Amino acid sequence: MENKLVIEIYRKHPFEKLSEEFADPSSRLNTGSAASAVGSIAFSLLNRAALLCRSCLEGENERVEYIIRNSAALHSYLAFLIDEDVKCRGPLRRAEKEGGKDEIAACCQPAAAIAAETVNMMQKLLELDEELAGLFPEKIPHFVFEAASLALSAAEAAVPYIFSLAKLNDDDTYKYITERENYVYLDFCRSMKEKIFSRMDDLDRYEG
Repeated sequence: MENKLVIEIYRKHPFEKLSEEFADPSSRLNTGSAASAVGSIAFSLLNRAALLCRSCLEGENERVEYIIRNSAALHSYLAFLIDEDVKCRGPLRRAEKEGGKDEIAACCQPAAAIAAETVNMMQKLLELDEELAGLFPEKIPHFVFEAASLALSAAEAAVPYIFSLAKLNDDDTYKYITERENYVYLDFCRSMKEKIFSRMDDLDRYEG
């Protein structure tokens, strides 16, 4: 009987098993997947905040509805990226086992692709989160601030991982551009998070 190829879908693992996989040095999961997982939770909190905003407004608000739709879709997209990170690093893993220095260098950029996408999505989240904070008629629920904090954490985790992959490439121009771009992205994410947190005086009480 022919053996079937079984593809493991990590995003469907129970949370405890998933967290154990991140702790295991032999696991195929790596920081790119972890950053995507945190980013997915950040979008979930943004979605929850947007739904609360809808409930306290009179009439439909086009921008709130936009944030609700997009945060729900991007929550699923970031969860999907947990497994895409594993796939992106497949060629690099093979090159490290079977190839030479040139083959490893050629696989660096694709291996960093999903972590870079997570950083990009965290910029988008923070833009939506900052906009949402301004749409509440009165107090802002704590989920707005928590979404921002987790988004920054996901970006900050992904960037050194991207740098570690870039170091496998001897192309100084690639390494410089990768480092420069990502520092710019981090600066943007940090400034947006601080902008959101500057509204902490408007923080609502905990709602059970």
